[in-house]
This record gives sequence, structure tokens and C-alpha cells, in this order.
Amino acid sequence: MNRAGLYELLTGRFADGRLLEEVPERQHLALSVADHIERLLNCREGALATAAGYGLPDTSLIHANQAVSREQLRSAIVRAVSAHEPRVSEVAVHDRPAAGRPFVPGFRIMCRLRGGGRLEIDGWLAEEGALRLRPRPPAAGGDGA
Repeated sequence: MNRAGLYELLTGRFADGRLLEEVPERQHLALSVADHIERLLNCREGALATAAGYGLPDTSLIHANQAVSREQLRSAIVRAVSAHEPRVSEVAVHDRPAAGRPFVPGFRIMCRLRGGGRLEIDGWLAEEGALRLRPRPPAAGGDGA
């Protein structure tokens, strides 16, 4: 059973450009969720009149060295993902350095997939102000989520 989302089924590919058939089917759900979370987090709250609260507040004021800013970002991510991604539960966000990107705010989103398994996504604030995400590969011998 294909567990890719509607967006991926319509486009035939994941956000990273890989075609559905190039990715093992057991990874479709995790990649689809990660793709949707990246689109969600890069939408500005209030930009969609039909989806109140969809997206994040303006992230241009987030600075890596300000604990209050980081906490606001973590809280906003948890709220947005919990409210707008029904395929996950138990959402948590933790600070972590952005790999290979000194002085760049980094974080890890951890959640439970409703179909079973865990999903971890590393994220960072890119230079242009967008949030970039990279799903962590499932653990060897894991459940593929």
C-alpha cells in the first residue's frame, strides 16, 4: 500500500526531486510527512485565508544567540505541526547545532507517525530566511519510518 501523500501522488515525486518509485515504499509516509512539514513551516501564519493559523509567525527575527527567540520558534513549530499534520503525534522540538553551519539556528523535530514508528527531522534557518528540513534516515533494522 502506497503511503505517500496526495501532493506526492499528484506530482509523482518528493520535495527533494526523487520519484516515488525511486524510494522504498516503507519510507513514503515519513518522507511525505517531512515534505508537508517543510511546506507548513515555510508558510507565514495568516497568509492563507482558508486555513487560519496555518504556518509560522515571521521567523526573520529569530537569532541563534537569543534563547527567547529559539524558545518561541520551538513552540511555534510544535503548535503548527500538531495542528496541521494529522499523521503525527507527540511532537517535540529541541535545539541542536545545524550540521556544518556555525552560528545558524538548528533544531530537531521528533514525532510519532500515526501509522507506527518515529520520525526525526533536522532543520535549520537558511540565509534567505526559509526553514530547511532534512529527515533523518531510519535506524538500521528499524520500522522504516
